[in-house]
Amino acid sequence: MAVVSDILLLYTPNGNYIESKYMFFKEISAQRISIGQLLGLLAIPFQIFTVFAVFKTFKVQFTRVSYWFLGFASWSLLMGTVYHFTLGYFGNWLNNFYEINKNRDELLHLLSYNSIFHNFIFTTQLLALLFILGFIISTCLASYLFYKSKQLNWKILAFNPINIYLIAVALYLFFPLLGNVVIVTAFNLGIGVFGLVLLWEQKNRAY
Repeated sequence: MAVVSDILLLYTPNGNYIESKYMFFKEISAQRISIGQLLGLLAIPFQIFTVFAVFKTFKVQFTRVSYWFLGFASWSLLMGTVYHFTLGYFGNWLNNFYEINKNRDELLHLLSYNSIFHNFIFTTQLLALLFILGFIISTCLASYLFYKSKQLNWKILAFNPINIYLIAVALYLFFPLLGNVVIVTAFNLGIGVFGLVLLWEQKNRAY
């Protein structure tokens, strides 16, 4: 659900997400942005459940590290949620602005003097940085917990969310047709892939 939410909110075939200064939003309808925001909200309980499931699994054996994981994962989830909704409001605001100024160069020129635009840019970049820091630390802590517990094959840690994200970046840089789809949902996709691999490993061990 979170993956679909990201695609609805951000995906466009000509995204140019690195250099476009969020101009890709002008190609995304307000309805898509709103649905993407709503699905993102509906996905939050599932993400919270996943975080607490990992925390409860290792709370007794690795109490201190488990609480560190819970704290950083919760922080990352909070920052990611706020970032997601800020982008949605930003996208709708840009769409309205674009309706008045159709020429892209003229639009960028006008936006360069617009304080709301600069505040949005600063806010989204700050939220993204805080989210990424929490994401990296919580992923490393989770990987440590799974590795030290000896409950699972340590080789599955190759599928951790950070590695999945790096693969998404590589696809975006070298295979943009596919990369444009994957990059917008790389973080949630990484969490989903890692979760599925863990479930598969646990199921195999059960037998």
